[in-house]
Amino acid sequence: MQNIFLRLNRVGLNVTDVEKLAAFQAITPGAAHLTTLLDRYKALNPLLADQRFEAAMNFIASQLPNMTATAAGYASNVTIKQPTYSDLATSVRELQAGMTALLLRLPPAPAANPNWKAPRLRLYCFHHGWNLKHAGPDCNFMQDPHHGYTHAQMHADRPETFDGIDGAE
Repeated sequence: MQNIFLRLNRVGLNVTDVEKLAAFQAITPGAAHLTTLLDRYKALNPLLADQRFEAAMNFIASQLPNMTATAAGYASNVTIKQPTYSDLATSVRELQAGMTALLLRLPPAPAANPNWKAPRLRLYCFHHGWNLKHAGPDCNFMQDPHHGYTHAQMHADRPETFDGIDGAE
């Protein structure tokens, strides 16, 4: 799941912690012990703003070895039967369906769409260089006509030389 969330984030689709926790809960309905531990984590962190996906996964991982059948929500302390191949296949199908739903949020791959461009994580400004705040056309300094930036300089998308002036790195 974390790999999927990283892939979504790389293409500019940020998944909030609340969405991540909801996705985890949605794909683990048959695992009572995971649901129980997630509910405990949420009870310890009742405010949504305090609920973090990574912290929840760490909490579940740390508490999982201590779970008894009764604490996990199973009917009694009897030993838990080993899952059959059919049980495992059903769980895998449910997990794949949940992950497919998350993958639908990804934009088409470059091979499928030749016009697709990866989102720019950094912006380029001819005057300020690479930054996370603005591109050249949005630069207040460059927009001032007293500074004399040309159209090509304002719309540069990487360091180049225009009209004998080198763009900032």
